[in-house]
Amino acid sequence: MPKSGKPVKSRGRSGRLWENARAKCLATSQICWICAGECDDFKWEVLPFESAAIDMTLEWPLGGSASVDHKIPISELAPDDPRLWRQDNLAPAHLRCNSARGDGKREKRLVTKTSRVWVT
Repeated sequence: MPKSGKPVKSRGRSGRLWENARAKCLATSQICWICAGECDDFKWEVLPFESAAIDMTLEWPLGGSASVDHKIPISELAPDDPRLWRQDNLAPAHLRCNSARGDGKREKRLVTKTSRVWVT
């Protein structure tokens, strides 16, 4: 925690710039770019929802609720990078699709064997 006692805000997802950019992005389109197949680095094998349309009446944190995805992940941008709020780097997405995509870096996880069976 910082010395001031204030919690650290999430980089690129807080403040007036973010709120304005999010509202503008969701007003422009309400089609999930991941379900619609426009996202190059993540594809669903089976779509989680019946259509790519985002139900704007659903409240966060339901999986089908609206969220805004950064095409270039936040982890790759500097804290003051204007692409955090620019419309060409933002795309509407279902919250579940956005969470599943993560930062776009999909690596196979290392599976390790344990010395015994811990779950029966």
